[in-house]
This record gives sequence, C-alpha cells and structure tokens, in this order.
Amino acid sequence: MKIFRYIVASAAFVALASCSGNTAGTAAEGNGEAAAVEEAAAVTAEEAVVELAAGTTEIAAADVPTIIDFNAVWCGHCQRFKPVFHKVAEEFKGKAVFVSVNTDSCPDIAQKYQIQSIPQIVTVMPDGTATAGPTGYQEEADFKAYVESVVNK
Repeated sequence: MKIFRYIVASAAFVALASCSGNTAGTAAEGNGEAAAVEEAAAVTAEEAVVELAAGTTEIAAADVPTIIDFNAVWCGHCQRFKPVFHKVAEEFKGKAVFVSVNTDSCPDIAQKYQIQSIPQIVTVMPDGTATAGPTGYQEEADFKAYVESVVNK
C-alpha cells in the first residue's frame, strides 16, 4: 500500500510540476492556440522570458531574434541553466525574444526543431531561419556571449 501511495504521489508531483510556471496558459485558454502563439512574441516590461503553455504547437515570428530554451522539469541541467537564461534575457530585453519550452508539455515544438537533448538553445531569426545554439548547461558569460553574437548580426 505504501508503494502504491508513493507511485500516485510521484505521478501527481510530476504532472503538477510539468504544468507549473506556464504564464502563457491563462491568456491562451480562452482564445485557443492563436493567443498562445501571439503571447510567445509579446514580451512585457515585467516578463523577460515567455514560458509557453502546455499544448502550444507554434512560436510566433518576431521582429527580433527569438532565442528558445528547450528544457524539462525533471532535467537537472535545465533547472540549473534556467536562472542563467532568465538573467541574460533580462539584460537583452527588447533586443531578442526569449522563450522557454518544456519539451514534455510542448512535444510538437520540440519535434519541429528536432530536439534530441536538453537543455538546447535554438535561435529563430526574423526571416524564419532557425539555427541550433548551445546544448547543455551554459555559464552566464558563455551564454551572454552567444546572445550578443545573435543580436549583433
């Protein structure tokens, strides 16, 4: 009986954790997928990183580079990189759109960009061309240098 409770509690925790932190979900729920796509490109002064809602299948194009962090809740390196991604996003607010994609809750986007390992950075330029960036944990200075090279193209 204890094992069964542990399994149920673990499954509930994983399900809850994979849905937490999705700020685009509330705006997108009433308007469907289109609102979630529009939300991806809209960066407000309070929000440097857009976290896509579960089930989102597209990321909207932007007039500036879009830097996407593919990650998962269960991934230790992803969780370690998250504060670095957010800090650099804050520094480059307005020069690039920063999007966080949980590969478990947005599998269509992960498949579209052929994500094989995480954390993985993908950059989409305003013309729609996507290029793979760094894979794995990045130190702040290294990631900042990567972002500078992207926004200064």
